[in-house]
Order: sequence, then structure tokens, then C-alpha cells
Amino acid sequence: MRWGDAWNGVPLAPGARIWIVGASGQVGQACMRCWRDRYEVRGFVRTEWDITRPEDVSRWILDTSPLHRPDCIVNCAAMTRVDACETHPEDAERANAHGPGLLAYACERTGILLVHLSTDYVFSGTQETPLQEDTPPHPCNVYGRTKLEGERRIVQQITSGRFLIVRTSWVFSLYRANFLTWVLERARAQQQIPVVTDQTGCPTAADDLADAIGRLLERGARGWIHFRNGPPCSRYDQARTILATFGLPVDLCVPVTRTALPWKAQRPRYSVLHVGRYRAITGMTPRPWQDALAEMATLAGREFENYS
Repeated sequence: MRWGDAWNGVPLAPGARIWIVGASGQVGQACMRCWRDRYEVRGFVRTEWDITRPEDVSRWILDTSPLHRPDCIVNCAAMTRVDACETHPEDAERANAHGPGLLAYACERTGILLVHLSTDYVFSGTQETPLQEDTPPHPCNVYGRTKLEGERRIVQQITSGRFLIVRTSWVFSLYRANFLTWVLERARAQQQIPVVTDQTGCPTAADDLADAIGRLLERGARGWIHFRNGPPCSRYDQARTILATFGLPVDLCVPVTRTALPWKAQRPRYSVLHVGRYRAITGMTPRPWQDALAEMATLAGREFENYS
């Protein structure tokens, strides 16, 4: 198989058994919600199944009866706090590289399809055009390096090609801490929001990502696929749109550059993922992230009304 390529496998049938590790995260929760009517889904949190522990991987995969094993495992477990990865590289290596390698080893020996989430941060951010799946990766921080190493270990272990690596970017939801919730929390506390103007990418709604992965599984997609919402924007523009959509003061946003913030890790300046392969496989074009954001604002308003 060639790095960054894609190929066809057996489509996942309705009612197939899917296990999701890292089910308490943004994408894990979204997959549980979006797939429960299509598949037999079971989620695992870290206290149940730590993918960095060989004994846990053996218990749930190698030592499980073939009759009770899943058809597919979706790995949503990762260390995603970019600055924390920089200060704790050993922990990032265990979560983002060692753990996926253990999963890949076990899945290859049991015939289970492995779906793995990766990131736009495997790229350097120096390009000027959207990044395709076979664009040479060159991460600029520990998070990106360890996620790339996770991809490499999956490829090394799963020689059958029975894997799907989905790269995405700037995931947001109303669940768990992310850029959206950070902006809302500061705005509701009437605090200024310093946001960079020189970092460009594409926000991705967690539910849209879960739906996209489901569509790829239905079509038997294998290899590397990029998915994100569009269009590209800066973090500053994203933050202003969040505030306007949720009816909060837009002037709380303060434009800054990446060098002005006390980040421990570098961020890619430009990390827009090309999604032509996803469109070709599914026949679907990802919707604007602003539409997904508007839905979230409506949902949050309803939940507040019900609570009050």
C-alpha cells in the first residue's frame, strides 16, 4: 500500500458491531449518538479500556471469543491538548502512538477493521493550498509528531490494509472542552478573548464528523480520508462568528498573532484539508461549519429554556 492512498474494502453492514474507545470525548460521544440506529454500538471510557496497556488490549480483543468480538473498532482515544503534549511528550507518545500500535496489532490478528482518528497537525502548515491525503507530512509540534507516529504504527502492523485513517481539524461541539466552549465561557464571564488572526484552518462539527465516518464505513472505504467542514477561516473569524451566533458581544474578541500568545507548542499557520476524496467516495459535500454552529446555538437555547 502507498502512504496516503485509499482503496476499497468490505462495506460495514447495518447492525454491525462497533466498539468505540475514547467514547467520552467529543467525537466518541458523537459517534455513539449518530450511529445507535444503524449499528450495534458500545463505548469504552479510559477506566474500562486504556489502549496504552497491553493487558487491556488483550483482554478486550485477543482474549475475547470470536463470537463476541466487534466487526470494527473506532479509536477516538488520544492526548489532544497540544501544549500539554509539548510539556509531557512521553504521555503523548503513549496515547497517540503506542496505544494505536497496540490496537493495530490486535486488530490485524483478529480480522477486525480499525478506524483511527488523526489530525491536520501532521502537516507543517507552510503550504498555501489545501492538503491532500498523500501530501508529505511534517509536523511542527509534539502532538502532530506523535499522531503521525500513530499512523505509521498502524500501517506497519496492519499489512492487510484493513484500516481507515480519518484526518480532521478544529473539532467543536457543546460537549467537553474545545475552542467553542472556551470562547463561550470567556464571553459569558465578560472576559476579553485573545484570538489569532494568522492561523487558518477549517472547523469541524463533531456530529458531522461522526456522520462522515459512518458514510465511509457504509461504502467500504479504507486507507486515508480527510474530512472537515468548510469554508476555511482564521481562529479570529471563527471566534467572532461563534459570539455572533450565540448572541454575545463580538467586540470581546481581541486580534493577536501566534507569537503574542504564551503557547508552548507551535501551531500550523495553514492546515486546510482537501476533501475531494471524501466527496468522490460518498457523493456528499461537507456543509458549512456555520450551519452546524447555528444548530448548536439553537439546541443550547432550547436546553436553557427547559432548564429555566
